[in-house]
Amino acid sequence: PANKVHGAAAHALPVLRHLVRTVSGITSDIAKEGVAEVGYDRVPLHAAHSMRNFYRMADGELPQVTQPMLLLHSPQDHVVPPVDSARILSRVSSTDVTEILLEQSYHVATLDHDADRIFEESYAFIARLAPSVGKRSDTGQVGQQEGTATGG
Repeated sequence: PANKVHGAAAHALPVLRHLVRTVSGITSDIAKEGVAEVGYDRVPLHAAHSMRNFYRMADGELPQVTQPMLLLHSPQDHVVPPVDSARILSRVSSTDVTEILLEQSYHVATLDHDADRIFEESYAFIARLAPSVGKRSDTGQVGQQEGTATGG
């Protein structure tokens, strides 16, 4: 997960956004052959500046995070450097932290080689924290439970 706008341009954003409207977008940072991501071909610099301000605010509030955390990221991400994940892990106050490296994927891991692993790890994390949610039946399917999204 990103928590900072990187590079020299990040420092120029407050002024640059008034001079240049958009820059090229970044899409399809995917290791898996034949998979393409649908994304924006341009990024408005006013939006990038807003995102930079949001990241600063969120970073300042990370120490308030005490809930269990599952952080999945790729060390081969060409969009968000691993240092962002390391910073998040170093700043949160959570004592129950699970970090999963997605070694087979790039930035868009949900469309990449590790997509199934993301689902499996997320399911296991949720099941550990809330064991009654999504109990599997004898057939291996998620059971229909009264009062849940799967059972109504």
